[in-house]
Amino acid sequence: MKRSISFLLLVGMLASMLAACGAPQAQPTATPQPATQATAAPQPTAAPTTAPAAQVIKIATQSPLSGGQAALGTGMKNAAELAVQQLSGPLTELGFRVELAPFDDQARPEVGSANAKNIVSDQDILCVVGHLNSGVALAALPDYKNASLPMVSPANTNPNITEGGYEVAFRV
Repeated sequence: MKRSISFLLLVGMLASMLAACGAPQAQPTATPQPATQATAAPQPTAAPTTAPAAQVIKIATQSPLSGGQAALGTGMKNAAELAVQQLSGPLTELGFRVELAPFDDQARPEVGSANAKNIVSDQDILCVVGHLNSGVALAALPDYKNASLPMVSPANTNPNITEGGYEVAFRV
């Protein structure tokens, strides 16, 4: 339940930010102050308070970060990292800290499945970006499905990923 609400919040924030990117915003202009207006005296500052620790939202990636397909897998991880850096501002303002949790699936189904077990055990991980290889994704999807953890793949081509009864799987 926590994952569903937090994931919906994350998706809503990202969708809002993308929608805002389409329309140019007017820059506010400073209004000149008349020379006769007195300036206000500085107000005393309140005693510093300790801010509560930010809630963590983790986005996992699963791609080959070693081996012969490492260049492709590293590109996927870097793209997800860039998205987190560029789009997490509104979530940070709401008190969340967004982190990337990269996993090396080595382009091997057994490694991807083992990583999936670790990913679903971390309650701070709200979604997975990956996999590069459809075979690795199909090996990991039962774990994601059982945990209701969404997986968005920028690379999978096998239609069984989205048509095989895995309602948590999405292909871009």
